Formats: sequence, structure tokens, C-alpha cells
Amino acid sequence: MAVLALAVPRAGDGQLTELQGKLGGSDVRARRAAVQELAKLGSLEAWKLVIGVLGDMNAQVADEAQLQIAKIADPKVRALLLGKDGAEAKDPWVRVRVAEALAHSSGELPLGSVSTLLRDKETSVRRTFAWTLERLQRAGALQDALGADRSALAVVRAAVAAVAAKEKDAETRAAQLVAHGVLGGPLTLAAADELLGDKEPAVRAAAALLAQDAPPEIALHVVRGLALDKHVGARIASAELAARVASKPAARALVDALERESEPVARWRDLDLLRALSGQKMGLNPKAWRAWVDGLAEDWTGTLTTPEELPDAERSVAFVGLPIRSGRVVFLVDLSGSVWEKRADGKTKKQRIDVELARALRALPEGTEFNLIPYTSKPIPWEKGLVRADKTSVEKALAFFDGRKDSGTGNFWDALELALEDPRVDNVIVLTDGAPTGGRRWNLGLMRELFVERNRFRRVVLDAILADAPRALTKEWLEMCASSGGRVVEVDWR
Repeated sequence: MAVLALAVPRAGDGQLTELQGKLGGSDVRARRAAVQELAKLGSLEAWKLVIGVLGDMNAQVADEAQLQIAKIADPKVRALLLGKDGAEAKDPWVRVRVAEALAHSSGELPLGSVSTLLRDKETSVRRTFAWTLERLQRAGALQDALGADRSALAVVRAAVAAVAAKEKDAETRAAQLVAHGVLGGPLTLAAADELLGDKEPAVRAAAALLAQDAPPEIALHVVRGLALDKHVGARIASAELAARVASKPAARALVDALERESEPVARWRDLDLLRALSGQKMGLNPKAWRAWVDGLAEDWTGTLTTPEELPDAERSVAFVGLPIRSGRVVFLVDLSGSVWEKRADGKTKKQRIDVELARALRALPEGTEFNLIPYTSKPIPWEKGLVRADKTSVEKALAFFDGRKDSGTGNFWDALELALEDPRVDNVIVLTDGAPTGGRRWNLGLMRELFVERNRFRRVVLDAILADAPRALTKEWLEMCASSGGRVVEVDWR
């Protein structure tokens, strides 16, 4: 009887076998749907299959698995996720996806797993997990994840400090220092000065993130400490912090920044923040803004709102209707399949882009530096880094782009990361149909979060031109660009 009992299929085995077959098939939509159904099935065997595709080369499948594993609640499945199939997997893509997903999940987070992820050999995993610890603590969920031992939080904080002391990558160290600060409570004046005195701009900018929760006097101290920083990203971080403080002294600091700023991207960011804080519609004239500040009551506090979109009267150069507000800009152009489709007039979108790009590049002001990165399944950079705009360089760039015949999927994320590798870049403008279709990243909701993490110490402004983009994706682009102070322009080229 015992043997017969073992031969009887368990409930759900047939469905599990069917979903396993779909997961191993070639139909991407069916594979993604199988991930969703396996997560609903919820058995340990089903979750093993979901975790098993976190490293899948197809981004739709792997992204879906990452979204689903955040829902894991069963302790046994959680242990599986934190073991050799997940947080300790050989594939770094699996480990970084687990590190990302843990920020949105509930359940036990053993100290051993914390130590493993904090000390991972991959920079991206260490940086991401520090961000996850920060987010869990800000949400009030970290202590519950660590269990009943109230001393565990202090143990984690000490572990974060230990890895930060040895960390060689600047942005990862900045992320660890932010996590350490959040775990320790409000920023102190001494801690702020230590961050502000660091040689790395990413660490100095980290002071602005920690100061968001600090008393107003310490936040203002950080604002003033970053206001004259030599790195434009740190100065933008100072301006954004001032706008969050939203007091009269903070508003005055914003006006001071607008008056002395030499980099166009930071000046425009200062202006946008002043407009959002004040509700006023004035332009780049510091005298008008100083008069506004002088007229405020000493106890005035403002509220950040979305300012009315106003024409950039002071800036005439535009790319497909998007004013160019930077002197160090990279243009990303999606050359995936839709660009080559003929429109009603018999011309392709690529031909339209040729015209628009030529108009924009030939009008770039003297002193502007630029680069051009078309992309399909991989980025196709014109140059390794920014190049000074003059007649020769512009015509070379246009000849390069005019000759591109590449087509295929649209790997936006890799193109963006390549653009960000140049430390001088402060603005990225992407022209796309809105739907990433290639590379290891596909889901725009995940990309939006990843861009915030990737950019929070750089403060590069991301702008997007969406050509015939699906309405369902526009919201994601709006939020992603807005996180950096960027804008979205929608165009109809059908």
C-alpha cells in the first residue's frame, strides 16, 4: 500500500509539469506567463523553477521572475532564495536580482545572508544590497526581517561600516555610507562634515541623501557645504536638498546657486526647483528671484509642486522639440525595428531622425561637448566619450549616424549605462518608441528604480523623446525622467 501511495501524483503535479514545459519553450510570452502561474501555484517546486530563471538571458522572463520572487512569504522558499540557487548563486545576474527584490519582500533576513550579500565579489551586488538595507530601514521593515534579537540591527550597521571602510568603488562606498547612516538615525553635524570632506564626489553627494531626514539646521549646513562643490552632480544634490528644506534661507541658497552656476544643466535645475517651490514663472534672471526671496516672511515655508511647463525662451537649440539644457550631453537613439518602418509619406522614422539630429547638432553652442550612441541589441557609440562640438566633429557624427543601417531589438539599459560611464556627462537624451526590447533589462518599472539607484550620486538629467510610444509606457518614462529633473516629449511620426 505504501508503494501504491507513492505512485499517486500529488495535487498540482500535472499543472507543475505543464508549466515547466512552457517555461522551457521558445515562446517568450508563454514563458513569462508560466513564471506568473508558477508563482501563483506557490509550491516549493514551483518557486524553484521561478528562481531558476532569474539568470535567464531573455529579459522578459528574468524580469518577471524578479518581480514574482518579491512575493515569497513561505520560510522554506525564502531559505531557497537566500541559498545557493539565489543569493549565493554563481551567476552574478541572479545575485543582483535577488539583492534588488529583497527590498520589496517580507520574511526573515538572516545575518549570514546579510554578510554574504554585503561582501559579494561583484560591485553591482554590493551596491544594490546596501541600497536594499537602506530602503528596508526607511520602511521600518528591517528589524522585523532580522528577527526578535534587537541587537541584530547594530550588528548589521557594524557590518556595513566594515565593508565601507574597505570598499574601493566610490559609488558603492557612498551607498554603504548612506545605509550606515540611515541605520544609525538622523545625520549629525560631525557625520555630515566627514562626508562633505571626502575626496569622492559620490560620497559628498551622499550627504544630501542623509540630510533629507536631518534637522533643518543640519540640512542647510549640507546645502551650503555642497553648493560650491567642484562636481556638478554634488551641486545639483545641494539644490534639490534646499528645495526639500523649503525655508526662506534654503530658497535664498537656491537663488545664490542660480546666480553663480556656470554649467547649463545645473542652472536649469536650479530654475526648475525655484519654480516648483515658489509657483512663480520667472526665468533665469537671479535679480528677479532675489527680489522674490527678499519679500518672503522670515518664517516662510514652501511646498514643492509640479511647476507649469514654460517655454525655454533663453534656449533656442532643441532636438525634436526638446530644448537642450546641457553643455555635456549624450544622445541615445533607438534603432530597433520600428525606426525602419515606412510612414504614410513613404519615409522611415530613421530619415526623419537624420534631419532632426542634423538640425540639433549643427546648432549646438560653442563649447558644448557631446556624444552620440545609437543602439539596437547593443550600444553603437560614435566616440568613447564626449567630444567638443565644432563643424568638423558635428559633420563626422552626422556622417556616422547617416550611415547606420543597424536594426534589431532595442537595448536601452546598456546604452544608458555606457553613456553614464563617461564621468563628465550631465545630460542624456534618448529618442525611442518607448518599449525596450533587448538586453538583460526589459521591464520599465524595474528600470525606473534601477535608474534612481544608479544615478543618485551622479544626478545626470535624463530626458526622453517618445516617438509613437504606447500610452501605457509613457507614465513609466515620465516618472523615470522626473526622478532626475528631466522631461519627456511625445511626438507622433505615424
